[in-house]
Amino acid sequence: MVPTSSYHTLSEDGAPTHESDTLGSYQYVKSSTTTTRTRTRERLRNAEDELKRLRYNLELQMAIASNSRYHVENLHYERPLALLPTMPDVDERIRELKFNELQAKREAPRRSNAGLFKAICSTDLLFLIDTTNSMSPYIEAAKKQVRSIVNDIKATFLDEADVRMAIVGYKDHCDSPNIQFLDFTSSADQVLSFLHILRATGGADAPEDVLGGLHKALHANWKYKTKCIVHIADAPPHGRTSHNLGDRADNYPNPGSEPHGLQLAPLIDLMIQRQINYSLLRINHSTDLMAYKIFKAYTAASADCTLLLTNKYYDKTHSYSSGRKCSLSGRLLMHEAELGATYAALRNLVVRTVTSSVTGTAARYLSRANKPDSKLTIIEEDEDSVPQVEDSSPQWDTPNWFDETISLNGFSPDVTVHGAHTLDNMMAHDDHITMSVLDLTIHKRRQPFAQGGLRLASYARTAASTNRYVVKSSKRDSSQLAELVEGMRCQALCKLFALEFNALLGNQHSIDFIVTACFKGKSEESPGDTCISLEPFIEGNYVKYNNNTGYVNEDITDESNRAAQAFSHFTFERSRGRFLGS
Repeated sequence: MVPTSSYHTLSEDGAPTHESDTLGSYQYVKSSTTTTRTRTRERLRNAEDELKRLRYNLELQMAIASNSRYHVENLHYERPLALLPTMPDVDERIRELKFNELQAKREAPRRSNAGLFKAICSTDLLFLIDTTNSMSPYIEAAKKQVRSIVNDIKATFLDEADVRMAIVGYKDHCDSPNIQFLDFTSSADQVLSFLHILRATGGADAPEDVLGGLHKALHANWKYKTKCIVHIADAPPHGRTSHNLGDRADNYPNPGSEPHGLQLAPLIDLMIQRQINYSLLRINHSTDLMAYKIFKAYTAASADCTLLLTNKYYDKTHSYSSGRKCSLSGRLLMHEAELGATYAALRNLVVRTVTSSVTGTAARYLSRANKPDSKLTIIEEDEDSVPQVEDSSPQWDTPNWFDETISLNGFSPDVTVHGAHTLDNMMAHDDHITMSVLDLTIHKRRQPFAQGGLRLASYARTAASTNRYVVKSSKRDSSQLAELVEGMRCQALCKLFALEFNALLGNQHSIDFIVTACFKGKSEESPGDTCISLEPFIEGNYVKYNNNTGYVNEDITDESNRAAQAFSHFTFERSRGRFLGS
């Protein structure tokens, strides 16, 4: 079983369990979680009660098959909720499932992990520094702390990381030279020698040649997977769209009118394309609009973005962060921090930037490495391949609204009994996550109401009950039942983590995980086998608190958010580092 990831009522690949949810990211096998409220708990109990009834009928069938005495007149259900297999059939299906899982593992390509840690943690760190008159204290700070910065980064990653540094110093167009450049080197002595050459001189109007500096930085000899630009500046670039100083303060107010014809937006796009993390160490408010422009571009690319609360444009960031989707390939970093009037914080800010960037690199690399087909680094969806998603409300009680019927057989986890050692046993081996075998007929909508990166979500009902469900089906034709079973086990394991977590808190901030089941069967509408997962439909407002790529929702400060972050930490500590529910 792989480390699991949880969303607040989002499941597996981020496809929501109701029609108005914002889709999230897919990194590892994911789970879905909700801070329970009265209405949600009632729906969860109803769904779990139905699973209990299904298991009850299964046990009845097993008893009859083994000639045990059973008094049919004592049954509490008017009709069976599912066609249940006989005892020999149950054993055969479990054996077949285990065989298919072993076969899938054997067929999965094996990749060597040799050197993986070093490859991910090794960093290209470029300092982009304004070297005009006012910047002398910060240049001196860089000179004093460059060795400590390199040593701190190496120590953070157990001396396994290579750190290369480059420097771009820029002034303004009237200065000569207006750009000074040291390409990437692993020698701290070379970096220190270059810093001694830099002099805080020059400058004319208020803006500086920031664009020329960025252009030079983009053409440096980048090598490692983790790439960082740390920008130290007290003035914005030329062009009225990048500052609010007024045209009189800018010799080149028209965007693109500066001597090299550069503009900010294309340079930002290149940084994103080349997977470069960007951190602005702000000194004053003159760079606020520039930072906001970069924030918008990186947010649109699903980066993990942060502006200072004191940034004049901070209030505008909520419209971007609230609807932001997680990237399938992991998150870049865009971060604004306060350097202030002194340079004491420089060292810590730089090291924090690098460590956060490495986290994103690890998520991107591992998510790609874990895909079954190495050629499929990310699912690219064009308009022809993306199905039409309906946005109308579900018509649960309308006859013939469900336009597809599927006859299924599959598996559901047994999570109703929890003893003192249940969680430890489940973590020790998958065989301790016991399963029931079910036969089921469902009626579903052919057109999905939502989609994630890998799956489609459709409304559904079973033929034997009135409960409301969501069917998740894969976009890939090659999806196998064994893959769905792995996700189902992760879901069951997280439910056990949540039970212990809630017990510690006294149910003050309860966390719960919905129970999913997975099936294989045949649709009346299409040939071939269909593999799906089935989970309860849950109504309500949905919030994503964190994910597997290091994203933590900092816009919400309520107790539910704190409980979600605490649960992630609990799963890591409780499993002694083997699992992390994020």
